[in-house]
Amino acid sequence: MDMPSCHHYHFLIKQTKDNGTKDFIGNLQNGYAKYFNKRNERHGSLFCSGFKAKLVGNEDEWLHILRYIELNPVTSKIIPVNSLETYPHTSFRYRYSEEKNAFTSNGMVHGRFGSFEEYRDFVYNQAAYQIHLREIKHLLVD
Repeated sequence: MDMPSCHHYHFLIKQTKDNGTKDFIGNLQNGYAKYFNKRNERHGSLFCSGFKAKLVGNEDEWLHILRYIELNPVTSKIIPVNSLETYPHTSFRYRYSEEKNAFTSNGMVHGRFGSFEEYRDFVYNQAAYQIHLREIKHLLVD
């Protein structure tokens, strides 16, 4: 079975206990790899790289990281921006929905934005810019 190219995911997590994020991600990745390997009759690692974490310093950073994550499938050219509200592999559609998601907590989003429309405008406002940045990223020197 050919393996697809490496995929990745993003979580914006508020840690409530020491090593909570590390433990959560470890359990998630290990559990999913076991499920996937059993289902596909394969063995070995599933994820291409290890878990990486960054501390978010303030609310402005949090907002911009959240927007970056929400736009990731658009930036990666998986979907057009107008499909973000119905795309099943993101939490964007849960921000102001009655439909609940076990991974999504919306208190901070609701505290900052009065409506889904306001939040959607905040996210969509940077879509073209974020796509352009990704297109020129290879020009940067690390």
